[in-house]
Amino acid sequence: MLTLSMASSSSPSSLVSYKRSGGWSSAAFKGFYDSGIFTDAKLASSMSSMGGPFINCHRIVLSAVSAPLKRKFLAQPDPEAVVYVDGVRHNVLLSIVDLVYRGSVNVRREENEDFCAAMRSLAVRLDDEIDRRVYEDSADEDFMAGSQGRKVYQRQR
Repeated sequence: MLTLSMASSSSPSSLVSYKRSGGWSSAAFKGFYDSGIFTDAKLASSMSSMGGPFINCHRIVLSAVSAPLKRKFLAQPDPEAVVYVDGVRHNVLLSIVDLVYRGSVNVRREENEDFCAAMRSLAVRLDDEIDRRVYEDSADEDFMAGSQGRKVYQRQR
């Protein structure tokens, strides 16, 4: 089951939550990401200063969900080199990586459009429901403006 929800407008910072259905791979990827074992890539935003923060990750995991990242990794086979992603701020890139590895992420409402645009520019494909929200109606004003409390979308498997 996938859940997308909007945090209550009474919360200090309204959040848009993305959560995909789990499975063994989500738990395994989260463990690898959290522990940092077997990492073979460093990912960074080209919008950060050179030598700025980078994200340790696994080429195989990100290549499986993003053809543009796969091409970047193939073009830069050195695991010690930093692979820069153009046009995506570091915090948005980190949110995408967190969603891929952890299976969920909270994005500040004011950053949701940037998050969805980055997901589209990196052609990230994760789950039918997340893909629908990101690719088809990420700017759905009824979802953004009309959520009194929580608005939840669920997909049964």
